[in-house]
This record gives sequence, structure tokens and C-alpha cells, in this order.
Amino acid sequence: MKPYAGKVERSDTLDSVLGSVVVHGSPDAKILVTRKGNRRTIQKKQRYGRDMDEAQLEFNSENGVSCLGQSVEEIVEQRISSAIFEMLSSREHLTESEIDGHVKGATTLKRKTLRVLVAEEQILREGAGERNDPFRYRLKCGRCKPALNGRMDKIDLICQNPADNPFLKEQAPPTTPALGVAGGKMKSKNEWHKAMYNKAFAEETIGSQRFIELAKKQVAFLVEATNLKLGDSVLDVPCGVGRHSLEFAKYGAKVIGVDISKDCLKIAKQKFKHKNVQYLHGSMQDLKKFKRRFDLVVNLFTSFGYFFTDEENFKVLKSMTSCLTPGGKVIVNLIDRDFILPLFQPARWNEVDGRMVLEASRYDKKTKYNESQMFMVNKKFSPPKLEHYHYHRVRLYSKAEMVDLMKKAGLTNIKVYGDFDGGPYKKGKSTHPIYVGTKK
Repeated sequence: MKPYAGKVERSDTLDSVLGSVVVHGSPDAKILVTRKGNRRTIQKKQRYGRDMDEAQLEFNSENGVSCLGQSVEEIVEQRISSAIFEMLSSREHLTESEIDGHVKGATTLKRKTLRVLVAEEQILREGAGERNDPFRYRLKCGRCKPALNGRMDKIDLICQNPADNPFLKEQAPPTTPALGVAGGKMKSKNEWHKAMYNKAFAEETIGSQRFIELAKKQVAFLVEATNLKLGDSVLDVPCGVGRHSLEFAKYGAKVIGVDISKDCLKIAKQKFKHKNVQYLHGSMQDLKKFKRRFDLVVNLFTSFGYFFTDEENFKVLKSMTSCLTPGGKVIVNLIDRDFILPLFQPARWNEVDGRMVLEASRYDKKTKYNESQMFMVNKKFSPPKLEHYHYHRVRLYSKAEMVDLMKKAGLTNIKVYGDFDGGPYKKGKSTHPIYVGTKK
């Protein structure tokens, strides 16, 4: 028998699995399973041959089988990629050092991710990469111009009422509200979300693969932050296409997803079904039947502040709180006013695969509401065809306002996270804070 070196010295050696005192042993391989919060990772070290990189173990609650998921490095790269996209969507022409200073992660991985995104033409790189002309990165988009080339010059988002536009008049929906005209032509400003979240919008955005992958990361953090347990009940409102509902169900929660969009619910029942999830048609303004039923209520992806007055929005928060059992938690995740206003753009456009998306916005400093119009135009047709239009109106909140609202709604022990990595809130830098409050 012989004693081995201390644990710190031998922690990465194959022989460490034999303990501190052994009778002459020499293993050929070592398999390590590590717990990281609510997740488990696995890796293999070999004396000969190639090691297996650390990867995440994924548990299938339906058949009780664990399988190998993505490598930890791939997961980190996806998180870095999402953070880079989030930065570039709000600021243009960032240098590598600016990105490095705001995005968490190893510098080598951040640089590797930037190179991959440029090679795949998901972002653009400009500059010579020299001291006086460093590389600058931006998305494949730009600011809207008062007029665009060709047939597109008939769409002037900044100063023209779409209802008076000869190009849009024959194609736009009869309920198209005019930017800059109070109230537009909709029956009620409270109803815009009923029209916006249709099949076309869902498939292009919240139902896309990028948003599905983001939901996995977001729910993993929320499960850990709230200490959600197997069998706990979750209300996801509004649930959209169910991408978050599905992930909560995979963690063993019993989930009810509620949404006002029948198109979104149809997608949810087809693509995001699970034995632990039930999808229901309904409004977040009417949650009476769910009183005192849930351990967790989530309102994600800037889905709070949809309604016409502050009083109506507060009633929604109060209603969500009433759905909790004692000690239950409400989570609200939405864009931060102190982050977005310095970067506010009255108009912008983006073109992908022959489809141009144009958006014009107006912010009211008095009411703190932001109104937007979005047009999706297919340039493959002649003349270009308007494929989708929506109007969007949402109240923008500061951290202080949200914390105050949650307290008034009867929530205590309010925690505010700056991102889904669990980082602290930073005024002007945190893009979409996560607010967690506990019912008394």
C-alpha cells in the first residue's frame, strides 16, 4: 500500500479515482459525472486514445432514459453567440474589444464565435483589423431611410401614413393603424396582440430554432433560480407557441400554457406537446379560474405592459399573483427602459433571403409607451408583395417601477437578475432583466 499526493495535485490524473491509499492500481479510463446546479455533465479521460469532452446529460422524463447532449463548449458558444446578437441588435459597429468587455466567457471562445458568425455571414465585419482601423461588427441590417431604391421607394415609414400609401393601400389590412395618428383604426388598442401573434409571425420569430434554443437556456436558469422541484405546477402566460412550457415540463413540472392566439396554440399542440403540458385558449386579463393553484407563474419575452393603461397592466400582475399558492413565485422578464431608450431608433430595416422587414417606432415620454409598425415585404414578387403587417404597443418599465409594482401586487423578497446567466442588474446595460417575486 502507498499514499498518493494530495487531492489538489492529483485531481486531473487517471490514478486519482483509486483514492488516497491504494494497492498498486493503474486505470485506463476515468468517467466523471459532475453536478452543476440542476444539470449534470459527463466527461471521460483516457490513458490512451482520445478523451471525450465534457458534455451535458439530458434526461427524458417520458422514458426515464438519460442520453448525451451537447458538449459544454458548444453550449457556451451558443450562449456567447446569443449575447453577441443581442448586443449587435441594439448597437452598431462594435469593435472586438467592446464585445469582449460586455459578453461573458473566455476570450478565446468569444473570438472563435465571432469568426464563425462572420464565416457563416450571420454578422458582417468591417475595417482592416489594424490599430487605427480595427475590425467592427454589425448585423446584416441598417437604419431605415426615408426612401429605398426601386419599388420600395413607395414605402416611407418615417413620415407617411400607410393608409394613404398607394402601394400599401390595396395590400394592407383594413385595420392598419397609422404611425403618428393616435389610436390608429383598430377597434381597441388592447387588441393589437390578437392580430400580431399569427402563424406567419410565430414561424418567423418565437417558433424559430434560434428562439427554441434560447428557451432551453432560459428555463434551465429559471428552474435553478426558483428551486423548482419535480411535480411543481407552472403557469406560462402568455405561452406563445409553448417553447418555454415544453422545457419546464422536461424538468418534471406540471405546466398549463395560456395564450390568446389560436395560431400560436395550434403550433404549440403540434410541435411543443408533452404529457405534462396542457395548452388553453385564454387571456392573461382573465385568470380567475387559476386562483391559488400554482407554484410558479412566468411571464416571459416582454409580454407585460400590453394594455392601454397602467391600471390595466397592474391588474394583470395582481391576477398572476393570485394564481400562486403561499410561497409561490412570479417571474416577469421584459426589456429594460433604461437600456433601450438611449439606443432608440425611430425606423430600421433588415433583409434576409429576399424578404425585407421594415419597422417604425414612436415613444411617448409622458405615457412611457412605445408604438411600432412592422411590414414584411417579399421582394421576389413584382411588384413586391406585403406578406405580413403588425402593430405593436407596449409600456416600457424601469427597474424601480417594476419592483414597486411587484411589491404593490403582494410580492416580497424581490430579486432582479440582469440576464439568464444570473448576473447582477446593471442600469443601462442589462437588456432584459428577470424579476422574481415571492407571494407572502
